[in-house]
Amino acid sequence: HVPTTLESPAGADGAGRALPAVRLRAWAEGDRPTQGPDALAERFMPGMLPPTDEAGFATWLTTQRTRMATGEIVAWAVVDPAREDVLGTVQLSRLGHPFYPDAAEVSYWLHAPARGTGMLQAALMLLADHAFTPADAGGLDLVRLSAGCEAANRASAGTLLRAGFRHVGTERAASGSRHALDDGYTFELLRADTVPAPTPQ
Repeated sequence: HVPTTLESPAGADGAGRALPAVRLRAWAEGDRPTQGPDALAERFMPGMLPPTDEAGFATWLTTQRTRMATGEIVAWAVVDPAREDVLGTVQLSRLGHPFYPDAAEVSYWLHAPARGTGMLQAALMLLADHAFTPADAGGLDLVRLSAGCEAANRASAGTLLRAGFRHVGTERAASGSRHALDDGYTFELLRADTVPAPTPQ
């Protein structure tokens, strides 16, 4: 899979909440982060952020590209179109799984400055639109997306709900460390679901 560049202008969601402009594009060599994960990222996204050192980032990027070449995942950098700053990532995995045809699992993370800005909601809505678009129109032609987060990560759960996902279950002691297991929330979004498209400003 090759990540198609996707872009959405600033606007508002179906409830009138402001959404910033967002661009999703392939990760590049110049996107190496300058700062490591903060405490929140360490708590809820351990090991997900790319390394800050040059060699570590190069290895991470090669691994991402290899996984995309084999069809296992497709991943995008979340970018502020005005500044080209990389703010995080959104990713589809479990693609082509024989037990989950036409479906994918969504994962994501954001650097601290981008959280609480609506950027992740905008990115998820843009991602879902591309995932459900028919292949002959340039999309991935999927029918179902799933996502999950720790029950304690209220911000992540709220963002998934605002992006149109539905909470469909709670898994007990499903995430966290061995000595501090937390329940996990499971979400889904189907192509048949009605999610109002963002309204441009």
